Amino acid sequence: MNIIKRIVFVMVIFIFTLSIGCSKVNGKDTQSIKAPDNENLSIRGTWKIDDINILDDKIENKEETLSLKNTIISISNTKISIFNNIYSNPSFKLKVVKDEYVLSYELNLKISDIVESKETVDVISLIDSNKLIGEFIVLDENSGYLFYSGILLKLSKEDINPTEVDMANSKFEAEVLVEDYNSDVGVMLALKTPRTKNEDGTYTNETYRTLWISFKDNEIQTVIQKDNIIFPRLNGIWTIEKLVEEKNDKHIEYFLSRPIDGKLDSYIVEDSNVSIYKNINFISNDYISIEKYEGNEFSNEFSIYQTIPIDNINSKHGLSIEEIYSNEVNEKYERDFNEAFENLTKENAEKSINIVDFTNFTLRRVEGKWTLIGSILKNDGNEENIDYKISISPSKKILNYDRLLIPWKNLKGRFPFIDDAYTSPTGRIALIIFDNKLLIYEMEDRNIKGSPLCYINLNQDEKVIMSEWSSGSYVDTWSKAFKDGIEINMEED
Repeated sequence: MNIIKRIVFVMVIFIFTLSIGCSKVNGKDTQSIKAPDNENLSIRGTWKIDDINILDDKIENKEETLSLKNTIISISNTKISIFNNIYSNPSFKLKVVKDEYVLSYELNLKISDIVESKETVDVISLIDSNKLIGEFIVLDENSGYLFYSGILLKLSKEDINPTEVDMANSKFEAEVLVEDYNSDVGVMLALKTPRTKNEDGTYTNETYRTLWISFKDNEIQTVIQKDNIIFPRLNGIWTIEKLVEEKNDKHIEYFLSRPIDGKLDSYIVEDSNVSIYKNINFISNDYISIEKYEGNEFSNEFSIYQTIPIDNINSKHGLSIEEIYSNEVNEKYERDFNEAFENLTKENAEKSINIVDFTNFTLRRVEGKWTLIGSILKNDGNEENIDYKISISPSKKILNYDRLLIPWKNLKGRFPFIDDAYTSPTGRIALIIFDNKLLIYEMEDRNIKGSPLCYINLNQDEKVIMSEWSSGSYVDTWSKAFKDGIEINMEED
């Protein structure tokens, strides 16, 4: 395989955040993470590759890569061309970073390894359809570096105008589809086991674990498990841990997030006059969706839904729906709430609060898709709230990939008792969940192929809260995060 194809195929990474470290919550809530407007794109234009430094030893055909010196990179608001690979849905994120900023945890590459004697540096992330393309380190308006899939390119600006790329004559898309199916594929699958009631009337904590499932060299690999939530971000692999503190006779639950190889920051739990219980329903690269109870009569019911930036993971307040979408979405959100309220029985309506809360939503799996769920609150707070579906598709800001290559109706026909299903973006494997079992199938032509490759026993009522896919060389990269994990017993059908 030539290096041009290989570089493209390894760019399947589903992460899109700006943060580089774990922040302690001090009461000031980060409201949202927003990309800058593309209209004033400082790196727009045609750039010549002055030098190529191959940093990743796993890259093949190094001589062919080095021969691409003096070729052109084109960047515009609507299109990016690198090594003649075309990205037609770009977005850009500007960061002003210090010299300790990490470009790659895998390669241990920092800004200080590239740029010397600068207090801060502008770094612009190049993203296509929520997949990281590379990071542009700006030296000045006419020079910079591009870190691109394990390669560092030294660039100088040739022209302020980008070159025209004829996409009609490009065979790139067709080649990617064929090659992706045959490439290695892996998925980080985060699972939550719910609480159970103790004999004394209290409840256990919910527990989390992450499975690493990979299909490599045309066969399923041993499934690896690690405790807690392991997940990918733009700047490497991270972990989230759930902690509990008993403080002043109050039970307070909170989360800590950090790079998987980074130091676990301490967190000062604030005083509270009530106990706080939290469960995670969904996690992506930038956000978690939770259910929360605040009070002193916990009965495993959660009256509060919130979606929160991971970089402020213990925020007291969830994001409003318009902070993830736009103000225009409020009308649809309110319409769904009013329709759900009107459909309540008279008895339930009299016990419920008819006030729209634009922060009261979470994400859950419904028929093989992540779905926004809202809640109608009860007056006294002791009765179970009433959930309803919100007819807004999850934003690309919070969800990278959620496509079933086999229609749910077809899956339901083959597996009548199916609970959930996932298919890889490459169309190579499918995960089917029912009866507390996870079955792994190979796929062919977007159909289930034969008998399951294996199956894994799940805990009672265990639910998926995250699925993050990788392919190509990223399968090996992500697998390193599970090198100290536990092998799972895989049963053959």
